[in-house]
Amino acid sequence: MSVIHRERKRGKTYEVRQAGASIRLYTNGAFHSQWNPRHVFSGAVWDLLSLPTLFTATPPEKILMLGVGGGAGINQLGVLFPDAHVKGIEIDPVHLKLAKRFFSATRPRVSYVLTDAVTYIHHASHDCDVIIDDLYLDAAGDPEHPATHQSEWTPTLVDRVNPNLALIKNHLDLPQANAWLRTWQSTLRCRFASGIRFRCEGYSNVITALYTHDIKTSSGLTSTLHNHLKRYPLTPQGRQNLRRIQIQRLAL
Repeated sequence: MSVIHRERKRGKTYEVRQAGASIRLYTNGAFHSQWNPRHVFSGAVWDLLSLPTLFTATPPEKILMLGVGGGAGINQLGVLFPDAHVKGIEIDPVHLKLAKRFFSATRPRVSYVLTDAVTYIHHASHDCDVIIDDLYLDAAGDPEHPATHQSEWTPTLVDRVNPNLALIKNHLDLPQANAWLRTWQSTLRCRFASGIRFRCEGYSNVITALYTHDIKTSSGLTSTLHNHLKRYPLTPQGRQNLRRIQIQRLAL
């Protein structure tokens, strides 16, 4: 692996590293994102932010991603839904610059807003088909979610989702995912009809995806996901990578 770009700003060190055809973003040594145009899905945690959109009742037209990083999730969404408008909200100007320069996160129907996502979401409109909450800031220990007033954050997220589609939220581990679901179960039940939990071998993260429709599959969730992906040009290695992903239905 070679370092192809390094810079330091406001006490943070940013590195872009290349391993074969894969480009990786590190901030203060933390691995933020990876993109390989030959393999749209790498069997990693950022796959779990985009793949839940395939279970929406109708193809989303407006997707809001809170937290851009290197833009791997943005790129994946552009492949899955080339006609959708994808908006990325990012507070770090260096991340946005590197996403565009090194990660090719510059698709025609993608736009970015450089701002604090917590403030942005409180003033956002109510017409997002999908909201993806991937907001985490570097901290002394584990990364921390920037919404310090969680009592306001989750209800606001729920309120901003179009009545027809989905909310996708990244949790650092299973205990956090379970605690969030217990705390907000009554609020979530009022808006969402079904849920799926996504995990990936080698990562502790758990992604919760909630849908306003009841997900009914005759062949199981994993088989349904692979059937959805038959529409897209994936390499044999890309399909092999997807075997690392685990999907479980949630009871709301």
